[in-house]
Amino acid sequence: MHKVIRRRSVKTWRELVARQVRSGLSVQAFCQQERLNTWTFYGWRSRLRGRTATAETAAVGGSPEPEPRSGFIDLGALGGNSSRCEIRLDLGGGVVLQVVRG
Repeated sequence: MHKVIRRRSVKTWRELVARQVRSGLSVQAFCQQERLNTWTFYGWRSRLRGRTATAETAAVGGSPEPEPRSGFIDLGALGGNSSRCEIRLDLGGGVVLQVVRG
């Protein structure tokens, strides 16, 4: 049996989080009822709280965290005599990408 992966929008996740709060159910019970992965729900709830906090900070005149910039970052030449190269990227939300050569 193949597993179907559904992509949900930010708006849909915001609505799901609000429904869970209104339901009075625990996250586990709500996710079981809605057939959602519990850890995916926790991840989205955390992301949405971060967005809300940034929006509220901006609304009261504070300085929100800077938006991540996209684009190319020149790391220079990785060749040469060095036998080991390590790149570690913190992608946010507890996700870290680590690439090691050598």
